[in-house]
Amino acid sequence: MINNIVSLLSGGTDTTICDGANPNRLQGTLPTGGTNLPGDYAYEWLSSTDNSTWIPVASSGTSQGYDPPALNVTTYYMRKVLSGACIDISAATIKITVLPLIANNTLTAPAVICKGSAPDPLTGSTPTGGDGNYKYLWEQSIDGGSTWTLAAGVNNDPSGNYQPPALSVPTKYKRKVNSGANNCCLNISNIIEIVIHTIPSGVISAGPDTVLYSFDNYYKMSALKEDFETGKWTTISGTGDFNDDTKKDAEVSNLSPKLNSFLWTVINGPCIIKDSVDIIVEEIKIPNGFSPNNDGINDVFEILGLDTENQFVELSIVNSAGSEVFYSSNKDSKTWSWWDGKTTKGADLAEGTYYFILKMESKYTDVSPYKESGFIVLKRK
Repeated sequence: MINNIVSLLSGGTDTTICDGANPNRLQGTLPTGGTNLPGDYAYEWLSSTDNSTWIPVASSGTSQGYDPPALNVTTYYMRKVLSGACIDISAATIKITVLPLIANNTLTAPAVICKGSAPDPLTGSTPTGGDGNYKYLWEQSIDGGSTWTLAAGVNNDPSGNYQPPALSVPTKYKRKVNSGANNCCLNISNIIEIVIHTIPSGVISAGPDTVLYSFDNYYKMSALKEDFETGKWTTISGTGDFNDDTKKDAEVSNLSPKLNSFLWTVINGPCIIKDSVDIIVEEIKIPNGFSPNNDGINDVFEILGLDTENQFVELSIVNSAGSEVFYSSNKDSKTWSWWDGKTTKGADLAEGTYYFILKMESKYTDVSPYKESGFIVLKRK
């Protein structure tokens, strides 16, 4: 007999599948020779796992073609044809290579990121199985896993890793791994999710820049943050000792003359926002004259550097005869007022030269009290 030729239904005699897959049907030509009667041909399909020892297939192996079952090992097939006393075995064999399943395709859970930032590259373990060569494809879902699309950007890097773009919504990812001829082996990883943390939500501010005329080099910060957020003061330039560098209204002392810059860092999970504030410390400035004539200009004896919120202040004005004509203080719950050219009782004082005595004492620091005295000219015109 002749023309006993076997092949895959798709052509050729070799194919590759993954463990547990069902190969395509095998086909064989109609032989010639023997009795030359088509109905006189009997078929017997044989299989082997070593291409040496052959046994009849378990079932359904007596037809012109043969549909193999799911396979777990590499298997060879050939066909025996019988016609009367004639027997012929196909010259060619069909080899179905079975690759092990892909395994160890495990992704590493990513860290929580701040809204609008790019996460670190997503990584996974090196797969096993298949033919040892792997193709990767990353997919993403922004609706909790209901629908999946190709991940944005380079989603098939040969390294198996993936760099997501900056994200503003929680996003799930999974990795498909293929191996073998025609990508016959496929494995889908576990699903991981990049959780988005909102940035500090309130108004973040280190407070206004300030020129401070102060004898005690003390200032109370006025930063802003939400209660659930964490804040931290650090020094950029100059000096400053904080009583509690995590408080938005922290007290800072021992400021340097001139410029002192501080950074207010607010943290909400992985999200960080920063703002800075400048505090310029100048010497107390005491004017040598004023004109209380109600023109809105220089109407009071105002000393630059008085901080009645954080200092106890006493001001005494004495006339040329040595009598005290005006006194103001914020000590003992008194209300502080500037000297407006009147006596303590509210009577206008005459133009002339007066003597002032100023005392200041810090409410919050142990700096020695500040004392200053001198002459001041009162002129109404």
